[in-house]
Amino acid sequence: MAGSDSHWERMWRERPHSDVTIKCKGREWFLHKIVLVAAPFFANALGGQFKRSGQEAKTSVIDLPDDDPDAVEAMLSYLYNGRFEDVPLVNRRSDGRSSPSDNFTFYVTLYLLADKYSLNMLKSDITRSITTQFEQGRYLHANLNVIAFLQAIKQLYDGSATNDRQLKDAILTKSDLLTKLLLRKPSNDDFRSDTRCRTSLAVCREHMVENVDFVFDMLEWQTNHRNPSR
Repeated sequence: MAGSDSHWERMWRERPHSDVTIKCKGREWFLHKIVLVAAPFFANALGGQFKRSGQEAKTSVIDLPDDDPDAVEAMLSYLYNGRFEDVPLVNRRSDGRSSPSDNFTFYVTLYLLADKYSLNMLKSDITRSITTQFEQGRYLHANLNVIAFLQAIKQLYDGSATNDRQLKDAILTKSDLLTKLLLRKPSNDDFRSDTRCRTSLAVCREHMVENVDFVFDMLEWQTNHRNPSR
């Protein structure tokens, strides 16, 4: 990562003397090889190490057609600034409001992208941020959409390797808070997103079934860490 020096912040904002272009689903970023090569994927692409045509090295254009463009921008910002607190969060809700579940979903998307491109420091920073937000009670907020939260956890389990336990284990350490979250009174957003919702358990029943690996992990963690004095 380029670090927090104001020079690199300016390079990210103003993009002077750019010598490489990153493309993703209609969006483009004109950037600098000296920064991007800190990430193994970009170093290999720009060094002609890919077995396909090697066009990235010839044209200095890298297309990321399978990725989320908002997450790509956040990842690129991190490569320049080196500070996770500077990574922009994205509000995609049509009503202009934001909720903790929106941020959690975006964090998971960004975590999986960082894993894909071997950015372990970014993965660690995301994990620390999510842990802090659990401790601050942000994910017990009344406006949290439980279904969206569970869908993001499913995305994490489906999109990461079985042995990638960093974020999964960090979430499981907040098992007691998770139980409160999953059993709390439904919010208005829960009712809007699932018309079958009638009770707090009905909010997440079907989605918990789809998250069977997470459910078993949570039960195992609670069993192994149960306070014997209780």
